[in-house]
Amino acid sequence: MSFNSAAKYSATKRGLACVIRQGGVERVAQGSVDTPRDIESCSKSFASIMAQLAKSEGLIPSLDVKVSTVLTELIGTPKEHVTLRQLLSLTSGWSGGRTGSNPTYQEAILAPFSASFTGRWLYGPNPVNAAAEFFDRLAKTISFPSWRAWLETRLLALAGVTIAFWDYVAPGQPHLAGGAHMTARQLTKLGDWLRTNITPDLIQPHTIAPDPLYGVTLWLCMDSNRSKPLPDGAFALGGANNQRLYVFPARGIVAARLGEPDSTWSDEEFVSRLLA
Repeated sequence: MSFNSAAKYSATKRGLACVIRQGGVERVAQGSVDTPRDIESCSKSFASIMAQLAKSEGLIPSLDVKVSTVLTELIGTPKEHVTLRQLLSLTSGWSGGRTGSNPTYQEAILAPFSASFTGRWLYGPNPVNAAAEFFDRLAKTISFPSWRAWLETRLLALAGVTIAFWDYVAPGQPHLAGGAHMTARQLTKLGDWLRTNITPDLIQPHTIAPDPLYGVTLWLCMDSNRSKPLPDGAFALGGANNQRLYVFPARGIVAARLGEPDSTWSDEEFVSRLLA
C-alpha cells in the first residue's frame, strides 16, 4: 500500500486534509485533520445510514417501504407508490432539483415528479431532503425530537463519531443533502463504522448505464466517466470540491480527503496510489 503517496497526491490538488486508516488504526494524517470542513454532498450518505437504522430498530420493514406510509400527504398523488429505496437511489422519478440548492423539507416533498422517469438517475437535493422529513416523523414516534437527535444518540455516539455542525435549510431542518461539517479524522471514523456495519443492500447498484453506478446514497464508482466500479467491492461518499470518503471493506482501508476546488483532481489516481 502507498498511503503516503496517496496523501501527497491529495495535497498537490489543493487538499486541506487527508487521513487514512487500516484495520481501524490511523496510518496517515496530513494537513488540518481536526478542522471541520463542509463535506458537501458526502452528507447525503447519512440518509442511507438513517435507513439502515430505521430498519434495524423495526420502524420500517425494509427499504422497499412506500414513503407515503409516513409522508401520508402523498397518498392519492403520483408519488404514492415511491419506495424509500427508489427515493434514496435517486431513481424514483422525483426531480433532483438544482445541485447545490437548499430546499426545505416541505419544498423537497413538493418537488416535481414524473413516473415516466422512474428508473432514471436524477441527482440533486430534493429526494434526500424529502427523506429527511420521512426520518423526522419516524424519530418522533420513538420520542426523539428529530432524525438528527435519533442518529446522534443511537448510532454516532456509540461509534465515537462526531459531526461538528450542520447547515440548516429552515429552523429545525438540518440540510441532509449537503450540510454536514466534519473533520477528516472524524470522517474516517465514520468510514470505519461503515466498513464493518454497512448492509449489502445499500451498496448494490440501483442504476444502469449510462447513469453512474450508485447504490443507496453511496457511490460505487469514482472514475472520470462514473462507470467503472471501485475495486474489491468498495464504495465512496462524494461531494463538491472533491470531498471524499473511500471505504474498502475487503482490504480494511478507509481514506478521507477534504480540499478546495481543483479541476485536475483524479479519483482514479488517488485510489491507484492508495492501493498500489
